[in-house]
Amino acid sequence: MEGSLSPSGDRDRPGGPLALDYTEPAWAARRRTFITERHRLSYANFIDRLADLYGPRTAFALDTPMRYPGFEGEILSYRDVARLVNRMAHALRTLGVGRGDRVGLVTMNRIEMAFVNFAAGKIGAIPVPMNFMLRPNEIEHIVQVAGVEVLVCDPLVFEATIRDRAGVPSVKTWAMVGEGPLPEGVTALSELMVDAPDFVPPVEPASEEDVALLFFTSGTTGFPKGAMITQAGSMVFLRYHGRMFAMSPRMPRQLSLLVMPVAHAGGYAAMIAQLTTGTPAFFMSRFDPAGILAAVQTYRATMMSGTPAMYRMLLDAGIEDYDLSSIRVWAD
Repeated sequence: MEGSLSPSGDRDRPGGPLALDYTEPAWAARRRTFITERHRLSYANFIDRLADLYGPRTAFALDTPMRYPGFEGEILSYRDVARLVNRMAHALRTLGVGRGDRVGLVTMNRIEMAFVNFAAGKIGAIPVPMNFMLRPNEIEHIVQVAGVEVLVCDPLVFEATIRDRAGVPSVKTWAMVGEGPLPEGVTALSELMVDAPDFVPPVEPASEEDVALLFFTSGTTGFPKGAMITQAGSMVFLRYHGRMFAMSPRMPRQLSLLVMPVAHAGGYAAMIAQLTTGTPAFFMSRFDPAGILAAVQTYRATMMSGTPAMYRMLLDAGIEDYDLSSIRVWAD
């Protein structure tokens, strides 16, 4: 079943309402994925498993259309996500990435950064997301500590922050997502996705204690500090919260507003929660308080995750001027 999530009245998003697909899988299929076979879920296969379960159901609506070999537009189904992740996995493998290799990710807040993250995990590599506000010496520190040899960036971060590959000398292979001129010595990931297969066999972890992701965060002083997320840790939400979710015979029709950076643990966790429960998410690539409030009112979003500082900025942006009655969950 398909549906257009549009505002009360006639104030639609420029370009039309959000045409979201709410096709609901059989209850037995959800129980099988999240209860009977939950221990089969891994960081290498979970995107394919979710695509098999949800298929045409909408995973993301984007605030800005994207274009890559295998997809063009602004509404991505679970099958679209899986196709892009698999093609990106092929592209990374073409760059020489394999099991255990660290893949650095430093881009603006864009959904394909998350897809490259999943693609690295699919072929047994370890994604290392980074804050796009880091300076070159901080990126170099993370690269050295984590053992990153392949770094994926985008034009804005390269032009505004990195500027010269010599500023991050430990990186051996550079790749770029997005559209724009390529600096010398940098490969466009999209070029390696042309004629790539829509499915790449997952490289399953040897152990639940293998590292799946490396998150680096600051918060005190000095250089960012790393936290290792194991394979078991990366599947906690899918295996345990997914089990509770699968006990309900019907799926509520909801829309999540995804505004936290997916390179941060909080934004990443919100995204995984949304993907697990089959909740379409309107992805906002930058934090614009007035734009967020308008999006809630326009698209009748039902849930949003944020930090106390974000909520403070929403209050300061004139929150009382918007109709936010559709929201059922404000998460922290």
